[in-house]
Amino acid sequence: NQLKASNLSEPWRWDQEWADGRVSAGAKGSMIGTAIFAVLWNLISAPVLFFVPTEVVEGNHAALLALVFPAVGLLLMAWAVRAFLRWRKFGSAVFELSTNPGVLGGHLEGQIHTNIRGALDEGFEVSLTCTRTVTTGSGDNRSSHDDVLWQDAVVVPRGALGLAAGGLTVPVRFTIPM
Repeated sequence: NQLKASNLSEPWRWDQEWADGRVSAGAKGSMIGTAIFAVLWNLISAPVLFFVPTEVVEGNHAALLALVFPAVGLLLMAWAVRAFLRWRKFGSAVFELSTNPGVLGGHLEGQIHTNIRGALDEGFEVSLTCTRTVTTGSGDNRSSHDDVLWQDAVVVPRGALGLAAGGLTVPVRFTIPM
């Protein structure tokens, strides 16, 4: 990787977005992934709806347990619709860093550019979370979990929001602990 080779002492520059100082939220990809998963789940579990009534009529009431799968499918569809509505409302937000990188004991500042065109009644709550991913085991016996090291949240009042050609901008500034 050319970015890695040219920035050996600056690992935050190994990712093109961080190197450019513009990090996208990835909301569109998340929305599409959620929708694909929900549709596939429902396609796989839909046949249960045809077999369960016949089984129940024949006295196999345990077959009702299979209805859990279509019920989960409905929840997944609701999750996908919520992701779509959220993406439609906020669009693909981009965090433009003023400080790159944010350093321990320093600050992380910048502006979040949204696609929101209208005025808001309230401001935004923005949070920053530092996590450590711990992976144990190897091969098929591998597992990972995230540990939250610290978290901070700020409320950006309506009066601090900016309006640009693409939509609202949200200024953010976090103090990063040591």
